Amino acid sequence: MCDKIKEAYAEYNIENLSYGEIGDKLGDAYENFVVNVFNDVNYLMNFSQLNYDKLDERIFKSIFKKEGIDVNQVIKIEATSKIPKRNSGGNSKTDVLVKVHIKNGQVINIPISVKQTTVAKVAMAEYDVDTILTETGINNSEIERLMKKHQQDASAINFSKEEKQILKNELAKNNNKERLLRWILTMSPLPNNDDIRIPIYIIKFQLDKKSLDVKELGIFNIDEYIRHISTDKKGNPAKGGFGTGLSWTYATGSKGKKIQFKG
Repeated sequence: MCDKIKEAYAEYNIENLSYGEIGDKLGDAYENFVVNVFNDVNYLMNFSQLNYDKLDERIFKSIFKKEGIDVNQVIKIEATSKIPKRNSGGNSKTDVLVKVHIKNGQVINIPISVKQTTVAKVAMAEYDVDTILTETGINNSEIERLMKKHQQDASAINFSKEEKQILKNELAKNNNKERLLRWILTMSPLPNNDDIRIPIYIIKFQLDKKSLDVKELGIFNIDEYIRHISTDKKGNPAKGGFGTGLSWTYATGSKGKKIQFKG
């Protein structure tokens, strides 16, 4: 465990929290950790010596490499976890905003979604079907019919084999699956969005359930993460979630009213 994660754990008293208390605080701790990494000028000053084997250094270097930023042109970097809410009043999918100030006066905004989990799949979004279709812009009568059936029944238990295949096939058409997945991940169905509330990267920490050490680190742009969850290791479409790779379920209290997506 790197020093900055230890500091974040100490700040949020992670080691002394009960299992029931720890969820939200872990999220805060990892957002704080990412903010502190990008606000530390030492990573910028020693960029060429950064080591991918070290968690904090890999995060800093990977994001800069993916963005194609020339570190010699950087004046300063500012990072914050204070992100404006969505127009609807809900929280944005961006957890950390990194602002990179360049010598020519340009400011590069890098909105990042920070995920941490001790389990295989976590809740990613939960909405009613009408909202999902409106916000994704998906206009398909079969998708609407079958998603509403799934919502009402709280599962695909009453789907025929043909209905399961129809939903999978219709989602595969016209970028419907990509629009749905991109929206679940970012709250926008479209790429190239300049809104800082729409993340362009996902940093995912897979944690050991007992020690809470980081077992695995993933750093993805949104296209990479969509491929990561919607295809298998051979590049074939995922079998689960009608080709989306996500689990379609419901949360306590919203059965029959909303669909929850886990991944």
